[in-house]
Amino acid sequence: MGYEFGKLFATTYEDAYNFGTKLSQFEPNSAFKVLTVEVPDHIVGTEFYADGMKAVSIDSEYLDELKILDWC
Repeated sequence: MGYEFGKLFATTYEDAYNFGTKLSQFEPNSAFKVLTVEVPDHIVGTEFYADGMKAVSIDSEYLDELKILDWC
């Protein structure tokens, strides 16, 4: 499954923050937020490594089932 079919999610806050920091180097005036989301069990796929972090990919058809718990 490629990026065009879904969204990558880091599995830890630290990985998400580090990835956001790396991306913000390309747009220095941009800001990013790290979201904590609840993912229903039937959606979670196998963890793998992508873009230097442990990640899971969520198919775009399931993104509306995620519940945002927190952000910072």
